[in-house]
Amino acid sequence: MNDNKKPTAILTFMRHGEKADDGNLTHNGHHQAKDAGLKTDHLNDQIILFHSGVDRVKDTVRTMAAHLHLSESQEHLLELGENIADYVVPNLHYLKNPKNKGDLFSHWDNIEVTYANILNRIDNFLNLEDKSSEPDVYYSPTQMAKNIAIVIDTEVRFANLTDTKHRVNFINGSHEPVLMSFIYYFLSDYQPDSTDIIDDLGGPIDFAESFDIYIYQNNQEGFDLEFKFRHVQKTLDIIKLRNFIND
Repeated sequence: MNDNKKPTAILTFMRHGEKADDGNLTHNGHHQAKDAGLKTDHLNDQIILFHSGVDRVKDTVRTMAAHLHLSESQEHLLELGENIADYVVPNLHYLKNPKNKGDLFSHWDNIEVTYANILNRIDNFLNLEDKSSEPDVYYSPTQMAKNIAIVIDTEVRFANLTDTKHRVNFINGSHEPVLMSFIYYFLSDYQPDSTDIIDDLGGPIDFAESFDIYIYQNNQEGFDLEFKFRHVQKTLDIIKLRNFIND
């Protein structure tokens, strides 16, 4: 799709890099974010950063953006996050109050880190669907997916307000349960019935990994959207997305 067209905007939704026991990025986490920036398409215009307000997420997106248009030999030209503005977006957080993790997420990382355990953890979470075991603490998977959909819709509207010469990278920093909720619902056409789709993808989103929405604007007459994550490329229907938000 659109192999011969250039995107007018790219919306990147990125999980934070590897974190230490105190919740901040590890040295490896910073390198993961840098590598993600070096590998990401840069549209040579604006870079807009949104994140959940958590330091490790903010540091990830700033580090990623700082290296977005650089080669390995040029990285000395741009300091970490220099001249880049970022904005806190509550929709990108998994908690209603960032200071209250509740029971589920206080123990989220208390597992032996194996593929099976990580997959089982996200499966159990996604199977809550429109429920939350702690409704005052965290959003349901359905609402998390809708929160990401709202951000996508907002950024699509913004990107398409301008003429086709305008180019922008939106870098959105978030967390595993939020991003996986949207991926799960979107790839299931907003009516999920099995978490097997996550295993088919190769497991949950990894540290500093992202999915992207490419916008191809058609001379002010319309636009096309394409979702890309790992081996999956799929057209995103903005009307279906908006119906999901309002459902």
